[in-house]
Amino acid sequence: MLYVLWVIGVLLAVVISAKLTIKKEYNGNFDH
Repeated sequence: MLYVLWVIGVLLAVVISAKLTIKKEYNGNFDH
C-alpha cells in the first residue's frame, strides 16, 4: 500500500510541475 501511495504522489508531483512549467512558458510567450 505504501509503495502505491508513493508512486501516486510522485506522479501527481510530476503532473503538477509539468502544468506549472507549461503555464510559465505560455505566459512568457504571451508577454513577448
